[in-house]
Amino acid sequence: IQSMDSGDIFINGKSIKTDKVEIRKHLGLVPQDIALLEELNAVDNLEYFGGLYGLAGAELKSQIEKLLEVAGLTDKKKEKVKNYSGGMKRRLNIAVAMLHNPSILILDEPTKGIDVGAKAELYKLMVELSKQGKTIIMITSDMLELLSMSDRVMVMHEGHQVGIIPHTELTQERVLELASG
Repeated sequence: IQSMDSGDIFINGKSIKTDKVEIRKHLGLVPQDIALLEELNAVDNLEYFGGLYGLAGAELKSQIEKLLEVAGLTDKKKEKVKNYSGGMKRRLNIAVAMLHNPSILILDEPTKGIDVGAKAELYKLMVELSKQGKTIIMITSDMLELLSMSDRVMVMHEGHQVGIIPHTELTQERVLELASG
């Protein structure tokens, strides 16, 4: 977070204003645009980013193997990322965000630019992570994604929250009603 106009965010009782380092340990971010080193393979990317998280040795190696399996990339782990499909890159980007085992995963437009098959694989991965107890915050403008993947939706309009809709009341009409201001 660059700057906040007002308010605060608390995660596990810690303030983002005063405990940024502690809070970052709980967050995994998957940016809208792919953030990988294209000339490296999946293992090298995970080792590099793992080092940035302070992971090393057997702990890092174990996480890499586990996340390659979860992301469905074990058989492509030595191939350069530049040769991956959009969906494979997206899944590797999620694996990078999961290296330090965060409890909250923030995905910004995670299905941007990927085909239907890759979307299905990504949805499957998100469901699995949710079953593992991960909180997934997905930022999306895709109405179908919103309706099918959410247990509640926060609707924003011009940068402000205009409502929260629980899954039991989640319809396209309700979202559009709130979004139109």
